[in-house]
This record gives sequence, structure tokens and C-alpha cells, in this order.
Amino acid sequence: MENIKTLDKEAVELKETLGEKLFREEAEAARRHMDETGIYFTYEEVDEWLASWETENEKPCPVWKGK
Repeated sequence: MENIKTLDKEAVELKETLGEKLFREEAEAARRHMDETGIYFTYEEVDEWLASWETENEKPCPVWKGK
């Protein structure tokens, strides 16, 4: 039974590590895209937009900034 607990713990740790790696890769790709194209959204704009989803006052997608 102890082996199963150890395997479960290792599986969770691996999943968290892979999730962090994928997040980091996606963030780096987004940064490269912004550097290459010069277009972006601000965090505040996206956060406000997402917070408005499924409300009576849903906001439109923010407008690109940059080039």
C-alpha cells in the first residue's frame, strides 16, 4: 500500500512539473510573438474582459495595442 501512495505522490508531482513547463513554454511563445509582431493586450484589459464573461455587462474583446 505504501508503494501506491508513493506512486500517487510522484504522479502528482510529475503532473505539476509538466503543467508548469507547458505554462512556461506558452508564456515564452506569447512573448516571442509580441516581440516579433509588436502587438499585445495588457493584463488589466484581459482580466477585466474575462471577469465580465457570463455577466449582464459582458465586454468585447480588448483591442490590440502596438503596430
